[in-house]
Amino acid sequence: MLLLLLFIPAICLSASGLQVETGPHESGVLTAKVRWANGWRTARNHDAAWLVVKYRAGNSPVWRHAMVQAEGHQAQGAVPGSIQIPGDRVGLFLHPAAPHRGAVEWTLRIRLDLPAGAPPPTAFRVFGIEMVQVPEGPFWLGSTHPETLERFSFYRAKDGKPAGMWRVESEAAIEIGPEALYYGVREPQYQGDRQGPVPAAFPKGYRGFYLMKYELNQGQYADFLNHIPEASANFRAIHGGLLYASQRGSISIGDGRYHAAAPDRPANWVSWEDSIAFADWMGLRPMTEFEFTKACRGPDQPAPGDYPWGTAGKDRLRRLIVPPVDDIAREGEADEARLSDATRDVLGASFYWVMDLAGSVWERVVTPGHPVGRAFTGSHGDGRLSAYGSATNPDWPRDNEGGGFGYRGGGYYQHGFDAGPLNPHSRTEFRTYGAWGEAPRAVAYGFRAARTAP
Repeated sequence: MLLLLLFIPAICLSASGLQVETGPHESGVLTAKVRWANGWRTARNHDAAWLVVKYRAGNSPVWRHAMVQAEGHQAQGAVPGSIQIPGDRVGLFLHPAAPHRGAVEWTLRIRLDLPAGAPPPTAFRVFGIEMVQVPEGPFWLGSTHPETLERFSFYRAKDGKPAGMWRVESEAAIEIGPEALYYGVREPQYQGDRQGPVPAAFPKGYRGFYLMKYELNQGQYADFLNHIPEASANFRAIHGGLLYASQRGSISIGDGRYHAAAPDRPANWVSWEDSIAFADWMGLRPMTEFEFTKACRGPDQPAPGDYPWGTAGKDRLRRLIVPPVDDIAREGEADEARLSDATRDVLGASFYWVMDLAGSVWERVVTPGHPVGRAFTGSHGDGRLSAYGSATNPDWPRDNEGGGFGYRGGGYYQHGFDAGPLNPHSRTEFRTYGAWGEAPRAVAYGFRAARTAP
C-alpha cells in the first residue's frame, strides 16, 4: 500500500536549518529527506539528527509513535551517512560517517516495526532534532575559582573545605561529604541537601551521550502541540499569559493549528512538565548537572572561572541576544559557519560545539542535590504521553515532588536590564539555583534534552 506520494516538510528548523521531509511509505519502509547546514564529523566528535516517526491509523486523528526495525535502514547522499539504532528502537541517529564540515543531505529508507493486526496507517510524519555527540570519557567537575565557589560549585573536599576539583572517571557511585565530593549551600532549596551517595545509575557524564545542539525552539514546540491530542495540548499550550507575546513568545493559534511566528527562537515559557513531556514524546530524556558540565568543558582541565566556551571572559562573544526583537545574533561574526575551536568564545560554543549553554534561556537539569534527583536513572522517553499530555517515566523528577531538578547557565530576561554574574551568562559551575525544584513558565526558562549514546 503506497501512502503520502509527496515529500511533506516537518517544522524542525534550527540555526543550522534542519529540514525533514516525509516521503512515501510502502511495505513497511518509509522514505524521508533530511538536510542541515554546518554539519561536521571530526576526530573528536560529530553532530547528528535524532529522528522519530509518528503515524495515524484508520480514521483516528491521533498520532501514534512508530518503532523502527533494528537494522535494514539506508542513507543515500553525497556525504556518507551513518545510522545508529538504540536498543529500544524508539528512533534513530543519522550523522556523517566520514570526516566532513558543511551542509549534509540524505534520502533515508526507514524500516518500521508497526503493530500487527492494527488498522492500516493513513499518514506518517518524521520529526527531527539536531544533536551533538558527547563522547565517553573523564572530565573535571567543580572549581577552584573563588567567585565560582561562592556560587556553590562542586569541589573535592578535605575536612569539609574546598581542596581542588573532582575528576569523574567512571559511572560508579560518587560519595557526597566533607571528605569526598561536596558543594556549598546557603539554602538547600536552591543548592541541594549535600546528601548522597549519587547512585551508579544516575548519569554522570562519563558515559557517552547526545545533547540537543540548541535549546528547544518555538517551531519545534508548536509542531509538538499540533501532533498530540487536543486534550493533551490544552495542558501543554504555553501561549495564554498576558506577557507571553510581549516577552519573546511567538506561538499562537490560527486556522485550527498552533503556529510559531519565530520558529527559530528558543522556547521560553515552558515549564518543567512541558519540557519533559516534549522529551518523552521525542524519545529523549532530561540531562543532569554533571552532563551539563561535561558538555561545556570536555576532558581538559578548565580555565579558572570558565564559561561554557572555555575562557573566563566575554569580551570576544558575538553570539548575543540583540534588541529590539531579542533574537540570537547569527550573522557576521556570529555566523555559525565560522565556528572552530579558535572561535568558540566568539560563538558561545562548548568544547563539543553545543551552542548557547549560557546566555539564552536557563538550562533545566536533573540535580544530585535532592533524593528525587538522585533516583533518576536516565531512562528514555518512549514517544507516548499520558492522557493529560504528561511524561510517563517513573524515574524522572516531577513538578509536584518538591525537587529533583534545577537551573544552570543563566538566562536572558529583557533588553535594557543590567547584566549580572548569573544573567544572562553564568560561569560553567555557577549553581546558585542548581537544585531549585520549581518550574513556573517564565520568560527566561527553557529546555534542552539528551539521550544516552547507543
